[in-house]
Amino acid sequence: MSGGQGPRAKGNGGGALLWGGRFALCAFLAMAALPLRGQAGNAEARIRDQRAELDRVRRERDSLEQRLKQLDATSRDISAQVRNIEAQTELTMRAVNNYNRRLRALTEDVDSASSSLVRAEDELLLKQAALRRRLIDIYKRGPLYTFEALLSAQSFGELVTRYKYLRTIAQDDRARVKRMEELRKKVAGQRDLLVVFQNEMAISRDEQAQEQRRLQNLEDQLQRRLATNQTSAQRDRTRLQRLAADAARIDKILADLDAERRRAPANRATSPAPATSSLARNLGRLEWPVEGNLLYSFGRLVSPNGTTIRRDGIGIAAPTGTPVRAVADGTVVFAASTVSTYGNTVMIQHGNDVSMYASLGTMSVGVGEAVHAGQTIGTVGISDQDLGPRLHFEIRLNSRTAVDPLDYLKGKH
Repeated sequence: MSGGQGPRAKGNGGGALLWGGRFALCAFLAMAALPLRGQAGNAEARIRDQRAELDRVRRERDSLEQRLKQLDATSRDISAQVRNIEAQTELTMRAVNNYNRRLRALTEDVDSASSSLVRAEDELLLKQAALRRRLIDIYKRGPLYTFEALLSAQSFGELVTRYKYLRTIAQDDRARVKRMEELRKKVAGQRDLLVVFQNEMAISRDEQAQEQRRLQNLEDQLQRRLATNQTSAQRDRTRLQRLAADAARIDKILADLDAERRRAPANRATSPAPATSSLARNLGRLEWPVEGNLLYSFGRLVSPNGTTIRRDGIGIAAPTGTPVRAVADGTVVFAASTVSTYGNTVMIQHGNDVSMYASLGTMSVGVGEAVHAGQTIGTVGISDQDLGPRLHFEIRLNSRTAVDPLDYLKGKH
């Protein structure tokens, strides 16, 4: 065998590789994409986890939003609304921070995928050029050159040597083809992965912008609620002062009436005698002075801002103009406008006790007039715009001591 046969054998052995490589390619294609699938699967799993965390945050925030709507509709507690908005703000900040982390991770993924794609494309170009040269060489030498190289061996030992040499060349070429197919799969997979990452980044940026706008809206809303809270606190303090002053004036009126009653026993004796000498004996038996829902109860009331208001009676909500009736027989001892929170007020004496009807729109009785249980003494009016139309009703035992009217009205015992 001449010295030029080695290189020629190498070239023809490449032809044998090409045929053998074709048979191996089918099995390879099923396995070539596994690493890329694993990489894409990990990225998708991470994206799913991040999405799940965002969904949890959003569900919790939606629940708070529904709670805030309920507070707006049913509660005057501004501080509870402020706490709700602060909680929503915290959740929205968590969502924004989640998007920041997510975008940073996606940016790193895009950079990594881009670098891997560039390297794979460069290597693929080199492998394609090498394979092209090998195919040209195989084509030039012809398909039977491998057999010629084997049959021209001058001994069995030389035949074995040439066979091993040609087999090595075929294995190298087969590996080259396999690597090229791997690179093609990797390039395609990296491109698909880049599309996934880029789409996810675009979606995340849009959602992050929405969350940031929501955060700004919540902060603006919080400032408005805080300002409202301050205004409400000031209004409650003012109302407390007015109520305290009004209660003191009512107490003075009652004290003056009681003193006058004690000083003039003869006059009291000539006054129309009430059918019942005391309200105290009518526990749970009195008719309601007006039909309506209870607006506020007797006793100590703590406002949403922590200020304390003392109610000496109950508030019964009713439309303006609704007739107000006396709860028992008695004599009118006061019928006039007192102060802003009480407005038009009628007081009826029942023996040693007094029933009081305030926030009246009109009064239809006068001082000294005898009235009977169920008789109309006036109509419901508005003396406090914040509370709307109502009747403020009190019962004072011994003309002085305020007691809970609900204990004396029907249906409560």
